[in-house]
Parts: sequence; structure tokens; C-alpha cells
Amino acid sequence: MASCTYSNQYIQQPSIPLFHGENYDFWAIKMKTLFMSQEVWEIVEDGYDEIEDTSNLDQDQKDLLKESRRKNAKASMYIQQGVGDTIIPRVIHSYKAKEAWDLLQQEYGGNKKVRELKLHSYRRYFENLRMNENECLNDFSSRVVEVVNNMMLCGEKMEERRIYKKILICFPEKFEPIVAVLEETKDFSTLKSQELWDSLKVYEKRLLGHSEKSIESAFQSKFNLDSKNSATKKNEYTGESTSNFKGKGKWNKGGANSKNYTKSDSYQVPRCNFCKKNGHLEKNCWNKGKPQCRNYKKYGHLEKDCRYKEDKEQAGKAE
Repeated sequence: MASCTYSNQYIQQPSIPLFHGENYDFWAIKMKTLFMSQEVWEIVEDGYDEIEDTSNLDQDQKDLLKESRRKNAKASMYIQQGVGDTIIPRVIHSYKAKEAWDLLQQEYGGNKKVRELKLHSYRRYFENLRMNENECLNDFSSRVVEVVNNMMLCGEKMEERRIYKKILICFPEKFEPIVAVLEETKDFSTLKSQELWDSLKVYEKRLLGHSEKSIESAFQSKFNLDSKNSATKKNEYTGESTSNFKGKGKWNKGGANSKNYTKSDSYQVPRCNFCKKNGHLEKNCWNKGKPQCRNYKKYGHLEKDCRYKEDKEQAGKAE
């Protein structure tokens, strides 16, 4: 029994962009690319002459007419599949693809006068284009590409040399060094757009690196200053100081408890309400809770254990 092998060929249909009435210019660009890939753009752009009576045509003319009809049907199919249900009634009665395409162009793309008004608005935006001080390069490049594409959609011819010259005068002051280098070293007649943006992005990355180091240094300086102020403030309230205080509760010469202490200093040094001494607050008083000698008014011992009393008696006997 002989076996038969069938070879099936699957032709993948191109993806057709769908138009619902918004962003016609972008849809038209996608459709034009589709028409060109399928070799039917000439029929959509220029159309063809339909001949009803083909009896007087030679074979070559008949073949050409047949090919034109085939391409027209193919392009019409793409147009009908590329519009939404609310738009297809506008083009369904157009037999030729050129008629349907021109109808959509006139209704959604605007007539010549409307497109000229749009182009005038885009030109003014392009001339006033400037990069903001805090704007990143990616956002700025997106704005440049968008306005250039809109101008080209309206029929404006945009040479890259014109675009580059405009871009280089749009940057803030921080980009002046790299702009000067590019103007001196690059040939704008052969310069590629990607090469220009890459050079600018490398420079922007260096600027961001320097900025981050400056911020980190400033933050560290502020942190050190805050730590120093915090320590100074703590010493003022606890009575602990490395310059004017040694030990706990004892002030050096010239301190708050010395004879050189003046009244004006009391507004700067805290005063304890418990032991009536300067240099600390009551909550931090080391005498609080300790017994007080009734004889010598000292804290930490009772009258019977007062050694100052014995010293005083012995001194009296000696006299």
C-alpha cells in the first residue's frame, strides 16, 4: 500500500492595526508600512484605471489589469479589517482602496488647511523647545522625538542636521561643557542620532554621580554637626563636660560652682531645685535620696557619722 505525504504550507497573515477614531496619524503610518510590505502601497496611493470592456486589450494589458484588481482587493481588505465597527460604514461602499484611504485621510487626518495649522503649531513648539533644569535626558529626548514625528506627519521635511543644531541649544547651563565638545569634534553631516544621545547620556550620568557625592558629603557634614550639637546639649543638662567638668558633680575652676560664677551665667547653666547647686537639674541630682547631715548640711551621711564635726572639735581644742 503506497503512502502519500501531504505538505501543508501555512501562510501567516500580517498583524493589522485597528483604528477606532483616535491617533489617526500613527495608525496611518502602521498601515502604510503594512501596504508596502504586501506590495500594494502604489494601488492605495495612486489607484488604477478600471476598464470594463477588455476586448480591445492585448494579453499584457489584461494581465496588468488583473494584477491591479488583485492588489486593490487585497488593500481594501486590509483597510476594512483595520477600522472599527463604527467606522467601517464610511468605507464599505468604496470599491477602490484609494477612495477609502483618501476618505479616512480627509475625515480624520484633516484637510490641507487643517494640517497646515497643525504644522504651524508644531513648528512653534519646536522653536521654543527647551530642556528643564530638573528634567532627565530620556524625558527630553521623548519630547523631541514626538514633536519631530508630528511635524513629519504633517508634511514637514526634517533633516537631522537641523534637529541636532536645535537640540544643542536647548540644554541648561550644566550641559555646556559637553555641547562645546560635540560642536568641536563631531561632523553633523554624518553624525547619527543614537551617537549624539549616547554621548549626552554618558555626560548626564557623570553629572548625577558628582551630584550624589556632593549630597552624601553634605549629609555627612550635617550629621556630624547634629551629633556634636546633641552631645553639647546633653552635657549642659547632665553636668557632664569634657572641657569644664571633671568627674561627677565637680566643676573646675571657673565652673558654675566656683567663686568666679556670675549671675549672668545662671541663665546658661541649669540649677537644681533640690540641692540648690548649678550644673544639673533636679531629676539628674546625685544627692537626691541620700541622707543629709544636720550639722554640716552635706549629703551622704548622718550627723553622728559626720567627720567634719570631729575635725571642727579638734581644731577648736588645738586653738
